Amino acid sequence: MRSVTYILDWKHSSSLTLKALWHGSEGKEEAVLASLRGWRAKMVTSAFERHQGTWDEAIRVLVAMKGISTCKQRWGAERLLDEIKAMSLGEAHFWAAKILDDNKRAPSALKRLYGVS
Repeated sequence: MRSVTYILDWKHSSSLTLKALWHGSEGKEEAVLASLRGWRAKMVTSAFERHQGTWDEAIRVLVAMKGISTCKQRWGAERLLDEIKAMSLGEAHFWAAKILDDNKRAPSALKRLYGVS
C-alpha cells in the first residue's frame, strides 16, 4: 500500500518547495508540485506555517504558491492569499485541479477572478 505525504520544504530562508512524497513497497519517490523564491516564499511560509501534510491542506498551499507566483506586487499577493485562505474546500479543490491540468493559464485566471493585478 502506498502512502502520500505533502511537505513544505523551506531552504536557506529564500526558497520554498511543495513536494509530494510517496512511500510504498517499491521504496520512496518524490515530486515537486510548486516552488517559490524571495518575498513570495516568505509570505506563503508565514501564512501556512502549521501545514500538516494532508492533501486538503496541500491544495491550499499549491493554489497559493501558483497564484502568488503570477503577482508582480506584494499588495496583490497579500490580497490573493487572503482570498485563498478564505476559500471553501471545494473551491480550493477546483482551483488545484485547474492548476494541475493547465499550469500556464489557471494561475492567471485565478488572479483575474479575484480582482488582483
